Amino acid sequence: MKCLPIFFSLLLAVFGGVSGEDCECSPLDGSGVIRSPGYPNEYPVNCSCLWTITADAPITLKFEEFFLDDNAGCHDEFLRITNFDWAAFCSEEAPETLETSETILTVIFKSDVNRSEKEDRKFSVSYHSTPPCDAGWTRFRDNCYLHITTDENDFSLNEAEARCQGMGAHVASVHSEEENQFIAHWIRRPVSYIGARAGPNFSSDRNDFHFLDGTATDFSNFNSGEVYLVNDNYFVLMVDKWINFPCDEERSFICANDDGSEITVRPSNSTFEAARSSCSSNGGDLMKISDQEHMSNVLRKFLESPKLDPATEFWIGLRRDESAGEWLWVQDGSAPTYSNWVSGRPADLSGHDCAAVVPSTWATVAFTAPAFTCKKLAVTP
Repeated sequence: MKCLPIFFSLLLAVFGGVSGEDCECSPLDGSGVIRSPGYPNEYPVNCSCLWTITADAPITLKFEEFFLDDNAGCHDEFLRITNFDWAAFCSEEAPETLETSETILTVIFKSDVNRSEKEDRKFSVSYHSTPPCDAGWTRFRDNCYLHITTDENDFSLNEAEARCQGMGAHVASVHSEEENQFIAHWIRRPVSYIGARAGPNFSSDRNDFHFLDGTATDFSNFNSGEVYLVNDNYFVLMVDKWINFPCDEERSFICANDDGSEITVRPSNSTFEAARSSCSSNGGDLMKISDQEHMSNVLRKFLESPKLDPATEFWIGLRRDESAGEWLWVQDGSAPTYSNWVSGRPADLSGHDCAAVVPSTWATVAFTAPAFTCKKLAVTP
């Protein structure tokens, strides 16, 4: 993907960074490129920079060169995108392009105290704005998306598809983990239609399905617990995987008794500690998910309550103990023996010490869903 000059006219402002000791951060001068300090030479040790890019259309980053030190969890040395779920990159592992729906991006660079053997550590990242979609739609790569909820009873996939087609779109197909996460980030119900139907052999072959828009079935993301309800009528994107967040943010939550046999989903916004107090008042605590069976029970609970609104993220009873530096279940203080984190999580971010389940994987259901996403090809100027 080229960084075309036409897009630079869309940039409203770019603001330079904050440099660390003995570190000269490259200015954002309208060239559309962020480079490591001292580029093309190796950047200094113990160096930090911050850049903020502001535009009037969604911003795309392209990693032209990317050679950072390898370090566990990208903790000591990284390039981090703060308002793109705090995505962090290190080593030589970075996407070729990173397309966002954001018009403001903050990029942070930090180097560790070690100089590389070959002294070849550096990076160069170009950025440009992509043309906006229609009002209310958001852009990801070459497509525009509109996320819709409905209070209509028995709102079928056929009705959702008809509504999308009326806008020149289809209920969204999904072709990559990145696209799946993009759609999951925007949906406003714990269960939302995917634009797909099962084939006659789906019960024995999970690859036997097709997307409504006729695109290739080259991606699927069914939950690992094999939670599928009877008839396999509809495909839905639903809450499942875990992400860590600041504990003082407000979310809905999941309460359970000691053995996890009684689960209650509460779609009311509370901080982590307030959620614990609410669960405790009814003789329980935030849920401990000790194995795949417990996680599958949670999925079934959501499939029984698809119209929880506007809840899409739910606290569970997993919190990081700052003094011990490890994750523990608050119910009994035990360390997890089962893990269900979103890829790349838990993020090692200050204050992000409490876990929640978020929309992430697919299931099949026999009822109708209260939400869906329309998808259509973006218009290229």
